[in-house]
Amino acid sequence: TTESTTSPTTEETSTVTSTSIPSTTVPVCLGMWSPWKNTHTPTTGSPNDYELLETYGPTFCPSSSDEITNIQCQFADHTEWPLSVSPDRVTCNTDIGLICTYSGNVVGHFCSDYRIRVCCEPTETTTVTTTTESTTSPTTEETTITTTTTTT
Repeated sequence: TTESTTSPTTEETSTVTSTSIPSTTVPVCLGMWSPWKNTHTPTTGSPNDYELLETYGPTFCPSSSDEITNIQCQFADHTEWPLSVSPDRVTCNTDIGLICTYSGNVVGHFCSDYRIRVCCEPTETTTVTTTTESTTSPTTEETTITTTTTTT
């Protein structure tokens, strides 16, 4: 005879839930990125943040003929966080730079602090050099003077 016994088994399962903040991605730049700029830090008395391109003028790019083709905006203190997690109303573009309008969130009672950098691409300039060759052949100019004398 064969005897079979079955013993009960217990399977344990545990669930771990983690929340991660998506990382930022660096936009494409076919030139070179400028250094990061952050000249305005929001405070209770000035709750908005702004990093305007016109503030920096031509100092962003190494050459005045460079063109700003892209911009990157990020939290100044949490550079790994994308702007999409910000509770603030943030505008970031190559026309103006960055503007943060305080949304009334309870965190700190003012906008987070942001910083920007721009992509500087050289504009193509073409220099055309024209060489003109001319040959001159000597010319002779003859002048004939006719004198008429009349006697009476």
